Amino acid sequence: MRIPDKVKYLLVLCSGLLFFVTGCVDTSVQSIPSQIVYNSQVKFTNLVAGAGAATLTMNGQSIGTVGFGEETSDMTVQAGSKTLSVNYASASNQQYLFSTDTDYKLRVYLVGTASSNNVLKNLQRYIFQTPNVPQDTAQVTFFNGSPNVTFDGITLNGTDTTEVSFDSPLALGDASSMKSGTYSVDVMYNDSLSTSFSSVNMGAMHRYTVVLYDTLGNLQLKPFTDD
Repeated sequence: MRIPDKVKYLLVLCSGLLFFVTGCVDTSVQSIPSQIVYNSQVKFTNLVAGAGAATLTMNGQSIGTVGFGEETSDMTVQAGSKTLSVNYASASNQQYLFSTDTDYKLRVYLVGTASSNNVLKNLQRYIFQTPNVPQDTAQVTFFNGSPNVTFDGITLNGTDTTEVSFDSPLALGDASSMKSGTYSVDVMYNDSLSTSFSSVNMGAMHRYTVVLYDTLGNLQLKPFTDD
């Protein structure tokens, strides 16, 4: 066989192989994304005494206005460093720096007074983690959001009475499980003082953070749902 004929033969053979290999490519496989986005979920709770409602903007994105003693709904954001701009109704505007954690659900508390305030971050759980709470039980965490109160302990009085003592001062408290129901609450603070709250409802199979907030003489207590 002459050389030119061999070349032609090889070209035909290679073309056939190329067609065969191309036909075997699995087109159902997804391509690798050019950039992986890591997310977290965050909500904001306004506990700044005397500052009134807070209008929030994070990294240039408007979040909305949250009243004193209230919280926003969950929002999904890209994990990483954040700048939170806050316009208070009755205090100087502020900018706070914090970061959100990859795959975590968290709450950011605005705390302090109209003249001196800050943010505190509380990680709750992984976003895709299902809360494992028994059918007749509520899981409760306690948080001191008052600027001038030492939160010493708490008693929840209901069908079952639960007493919880804390190290002083309490910034972010212990967790406690209890039967679901409506409770009256006795709060011990500042070593020898106490006050009572009524009609705090803890639903079954839910997780809560019970927050003590506002200033001495005007203390308030509220359960926030952590589900």
